[in-house]
Amino acid sequence: MNTLSWPEGLVDALRVARSIVVMTGAGISAESGIPTFRDALTGWWSRFGEPLPSQALAAAYAAVEGCEVFFSIGTSGLVYPAAGLAELAVERGARVVEINPEPTRLSAQADWSLRARAGTVLPRLVEQVLAEGSSAGASPS
Repeated sequence: MNTLSWPEGLVDALRVARSIVVMTGAGISAESGIPTFRDALTGWWSRFGEPLPSQALAAAYAAVEGCEVFFSIGTSGLVYPAAGLAELAVERGARVVEINPEPTRLSAQADWSLRARAGTVLPRLVEQVLAEGSSAGASPS
């Protein structure tokens, strides 16, 4: 996605949402220079070999239960149990925003799918959402 423009309704939905949940994956970590969870040599899992903490996972599922907007950022959506968070958001009727350079299993179910790197699109999206008196559909360029 060379030229970014905001899909209809996205900025307005973010402005009025009272509860937003963000799930990030290896894509956002890798582009930020942070070791990913799964990488065989540098990933956190390779260092500790532990599953996701059950209390943290339960808290994440509880947050998704009541969210109005769910972000899936830089993840393939294939690694469970975390991938189940997006499915739950869809089932519960949350508006789903996917930010990923490539399509995923979630793409067809997402309300908005932005084909871009998170580091490119997120700062511009936040700037647009926080901008007062600007047009919600304005392009970030």
